[in-house]
Amino acid sequence: MQLESVISKHDNEIGSIKENINSIRTDLQLLVKDYKFLGDKMQEIGVDIRGLISLMDDVKQSRKDILILNRDVSTLKESVLRNEERFHKLDILAEKSNQMWDNFLNRWLRMLAVVVPILTALAVIYLK
Repeated sequence: MQLESVISKHDNEIGSIKENINSIRTDLQLLVKDYKFLGDKMQEIGVDIRGLISLMDDVKQSRKDILILNRDVSTLKESVLRNEERFHKLDILAEKSNQMWDNFLNRWLRMLAVVVPILTALAVIYLK
């Protein structure tokens, strides 16, 4: 009887050990699934990180492009200011040129006002 109780006890312990082994096996299978899930998520995160790095590179390039554009805009502003100064000088020169032309025409008209009657008188005298 004692042998049977020892065997029964050992059978119970073996059953308990088998249950523990099965439980551990199930837990390990769940852990493997979790690790696979984590691995997949880490790959997704890696893809996202690579995408972010690419975006950051694009942002850096955009910043460089903006700096270049800002320099170009500054250069254009300076050019516009220089051109405005030149146009102002041209306006002044055009105004002086108009004044000189007006003075020239006025002198010719005054000279003609004096010369034409004299020439007319000489022509009349010569033709008589």
